[in-house]
Amino acid sequence: MSATQLFYLLKWEAGTPPMVDDVLVAHLHKMRSWARELFWFASCNGLDHAWQARDVEPGERALLNPWVFHQLKEAVSGLNERACRAAIQAIAEAEGRDGAQRMLGESIEVDFDSDICRRMETGSSTMSLPAEAFSGEERERVMDKLQTALAMIDAAAPLAGRLIRNATRTIICRKHSLDILAAETDPNDIGELRILNPQLDRYTVVDLVDTLIHESLHNFFAMYELQHGSFVAYQQSARLRPVSPWSGNPIPYNAFTHAILIYFALFHFYLKLYPSGAEFDRSRVESLLAKCARGFRLENLDACLRECGASPSWLFDLYRVMSDDVRAAYA
Repeated sequence: MSATQLFYLLKWEAGTPPMVDDVLVAHLHKMRSWARELFWFASCNGLDHAWQARDVEPGERALLNPWVFHQLKEAVSGLNERACRAAIQAIAEAEGRDGAQRMLGESIEVDFDSDICRRMETGSSTMSLPAEAFSGEERERVMDKLQTALAMIDAAAPLAGRLIRNATRTIICRKHSLDILAAETDPNDIGELRILNPQLDRYTVVDLVDTLIHESLHNFFAMYELQHGSFVAYQQSARLRPVSPWSGNPIPYNAFTHAILIYFALFHFYLKLYPSGAEFDRSRVESLLAKCARGFRLENLDACLRECGASPSWLFDLYRVMSDDVRAAYA
């Protein structure tokens, strides 16, 4: 990864670093390759005659669908008939969607009630509780807040809006009666962003701004790592669990490297948002700025990274540059 491009990307500077689109192009190429392997396997094994004679690749929208990614990854990992049929069905359903879904920013589907949206995942912070139905008024409220949040991002940092559209294709909205707010992504569902209880008043527009940028960066890094491997070795990530100065939680080392990059990006976004003419809770943005800066003002974070000797040198060098940058901007 180009540390120079990444540094300027995460500062949301004018101009678009090539990697913003290159990562998406490489991801789409990977999906096309997986789809060709899937159809070849289906043809060899007499599965789904309608797909054996297919001479047109699935469209870009279908290939970038997170559930299609999930099923394609399963299929090419094992190439068994069950997984193959599930992937074919996922592609067919994605291509057959009528375009009437609720859309954010023209390319991001907002899903409130599909079977995929309502699925259960026991290890998930957003999908481990049974999904409850949104009222029509709640759906409109969520859409209004999401549209306001994305418009605020586009106005303050257009490059951030572009990255969000490249990296995130579906927003899963879940509702539960427990008064819990959460958001997450999963590298097994690249392009999916999950939000729990966005209909609640305390999930503010500024919080949704934070969610869209934070989780879309996770999706962006997941696309990159799918092509090039993890920023740090798996054994190292599993062995080391530094405490995040932003959340206060011990997290795997690879997640820690993501956190450094993401909070640097959020810090610079809020620097751009704060003096803008947008209407927002200024005290909330001040609090988020302070939170983002916190980790870059701790000397022991440098020591923590130095102990992880197998870290890529570019990552450690980039962290030091980012730390100096934040300290200068937030003295």
